[in-house]
Amino acid sequence: MRYVLTPAEAAELDRASQERGIVAGGLMEAAGREVADAALRLLGGAYGRRAVVVCGKGNNGGDGLVAARHLDRAGVRTTVMLLEEGPGEPARANLERLEVTTVRRRPFSPTAIGRELER
Repeated sequence: MRYVLTPAEAAELDRASQERGIVAGGLMEAAGREVADAALRLLGGAYGRRAVVVCGKGNNGGDGLVAARHLDRAGVRTTVMLLEEGPGEPARANLERLEVTTVRRRPFSPTAIGRELER
């Protein structure tokens, strides 16, 4: 059985990590890479696969942006759908990093996600 942190526990862990010199961007990079690795296992590899990553503007959305970049790098055709424009730092930096990838960016709407999932 795996233990899942509550939001308060996760926030405390982030705070304690940053007090020990681990920057928020490093935490985001590690979390996003783990999400991408888990997705690749679920997909059974990258060949011929597609992924739609829905991201908010907070740090969890930043984790999703990192995951999208790693999925793209692995060869998964990846689309990011943003719930809101204007993510905060360090998520914004990861949104900018997508500009040099083949990740498609689309605004989120129920209709748009339906179209993306049917592609």
